[in-house]
Amino acid sequence: AGWSVDKFRRALMGRADKKDEGVDLRRSLPMGWTAGEEGLVAVSLKLQELLRPVLEQAPLPPNNFNIPSEALKPVVEVFERHISKVVTELRNLTESLTRAESPKVVVIPDGLTLKLQAPTDPDASDDWTLRLTRCQDGEVADVMVPAGTVALLRYLSASAQDVVALDGLDGVQPVELVVLAAGLAGVGPEPRISLGAAGHPVSSRRVSCTSEEL
Repeated sequence: AGWSVDKFRRALMGRADKKDEGVDLRRSLPMGWTAGEEGLVAVSLKLQELLRPVLEQAPLPPNNFNIPSEALKPVVEVFERHISKVVTELRNLTESLTRAESPKVVVIPDGLTLKLQAPTDPDASDDWTLRLTRCQDGEVADVMVPAGTVALLRYLSASAQDVVALDGLDGVQPVELVVLAAGLAGVGPEPRISLGAAGHPVSSRRVSCTSEEL
């Protein structure tokens, strides 16, 4: 009932590709599984376990279902091409960051306040919530941020200046700042937080909104 080749194919692919359904397979992949017969056998057994329930939905399910390790060779080739592409992109990103001048300041628009909220259930997630509020009209945006950025965000939110020098915070790497700023640049009320170079004009800013503003 409702069975079709397309539906069957999508169900099979979902077991390996989809964000949630494919987790079991991705976590089971042994280190270096593409390099030898032993790794291919382990992966083929895991695939058989995951795909058997899908095959059982077919009008004529097979009595025996085996995936020979030889059948995974084309999969290995695709996997290795993906890995090669990712490595190349990471190398190019690293080289561009090395050539670029490290950011010196974080620019926080006047009237944009930052407030950190601890996880409500630390056992479920260690992500914090950063609340961005624009004082002029009360527009609010909540952004999930990893625990590793909390020290930097506390430093930024406590500053009474709109341009915050980054040399006041020890142990912060330029790459961490670029990643953080890139994440904040696309969220929250405009104008948004950004990175800047040394020499940016500095002025005072509000660190909280008054009741009249909200």
